[in-house]
Parts: sequence; C-alpha cells; structure tokens
Amino acid sequence: VRNNKSLPQLAMAVQILIAMDRADLAAKKHATMQKVDDDATITLLAGAWVALAQGGDAVSDAVQSFQELAERFGGSLPLLNGHASALMLQGKVSEAEKKFIDAIGMGANDPDTLINLIACAQHLGKPKEYVDRYISQLKRAAPKHPYVLGLEAVDRVFDRVQGSAEHK
Repeated sequence: VRNNKSLPQLAMAVQILIAMDRADLAAKKHATMQKVDDDATITLLAGAWVALAQGGDAVSDAVQSFQELAERFGGSLPLLNGHASALMLQGKVSEAEKKFIDAIGMGANDPDTLINLIACAQHLGKPKEYVDRYISQLKRAAPKHPYVLGLEAVDRVFDRVQGSAEHK
C-alpha cells in the first residue's frame, strides 16, 4: 500500500489509519486518492470517513458526502450508519435516530446499526426498556460480537462486585 496508487488499497490504508487514531495520516492518504480520481465513489467514501475521524467542522463535509452517496446509489446500511453517526457528531441526535431506524428497517439484525442505535438511544435519554430491547436484539443477532462480549464481561464484573458488597 505504501507506494501503490490503487484506490482500493489507498482506501484500506485510510481505514487502517483511522482505526489507529491517525486521522492526520488518513487525510494525507485521502489526498493521494483525490489526485488519482477525485470523483470516484471510493474516494468520496474515504473522504467521509476521514471527516468523521477528524470531527469538528469537517463533520459537515461527512454529512454532505453521505447524503450525496445515498442520493447517487440509494441508501445502504453503511451509508445510513455513516450519515447518522455524522449527525450525532453534529449534535443532531434525534435526526440520527431516524436514520438508524431506517437502517434497522433494511437489516434488523445488523450489529453495527444496533450498536449505533443503542448509543443514540442512550444519548437521547430513552427509557431503559427501549435500550434493553436493542441490546437483547443485538445479543441474539451477534452473540460473539466484541461489543456483546464486552457487555457480558462488564455484567459479570458488576455481578461479582455486587455479590461481594452484599456479603460485607
């Protein structure tokens, strides 16, 4: 990937750099992608990822990119999740919830959508039952997902601490 100018390879590098919390380097890779083909779908998508990772004023670029891609190709789970995540970063949590619910309509058991909807519901202060319903759905849909495994680990620790506190 280092010297290659293939857009898919550069996009993979962008994703890896974002996962490493290096939005600065991801932006440089994205700039390289723009030099190769500024209008390519993968370049637009990578630009939206970078904008999300950078946060701040760049998030409005992400919102615009996700909207443009959805208009061009129709809504998909990744586009709806990306768009809604960008809206959450802008503080438009109610709008984001609508997008996540649209995404659930497309794939009721998509783990990423369910996790995002759980986070959104918590930000909105939804009742515990509402959040628990999506957590249960996630546990059924993806029992081995790292998020689910993390929740179960936290539950076990909580139960252990609670049990030791009751015996004192």
